[in-house]
Amino acid sequence: MNIQVDGAIDREVLNRLLTVGDAALSKRLHDQIIADLKRLKDTLEPGSSACAIAAHEVKGLAATIGASRLAGMAETLQGCIENGKPDAALQARVNTEISAVLELLSAGKDFRARS
Repeated sequence: MNIQVDGAIDREVLNRLLTVGDAALSKRLHDQIIADLKRLKDTLEPGSSACAIAAHEVKGLAATIGASRLAGMAETLQGCIENGKPDAALQARVNTEISAVLELLSAGKDFRARS
């Protein structure tokens, strides 16, 4: 799988989100984002009845963390599914993009803004 991580997350958006509390809150939020994305990725399976709902959730979560490319892809996927025209190729690209975002989030980097 060829994952392009460049531009997958706007680090400034993510930094703002992860600096709303102390380091412990930041870690819990960071871990929850990763867990949610993994759960949603598993739900984005072809033929899954929950796929449109998962795409909608991905869209919102991605927008919140600054993953605008993923948010746009998920929005398109949601529309395709809701219009009865699921797109397996797009679904695969969304999953690849989720992997790119997860790779960045899981890299162990501290995204918190430095004081």
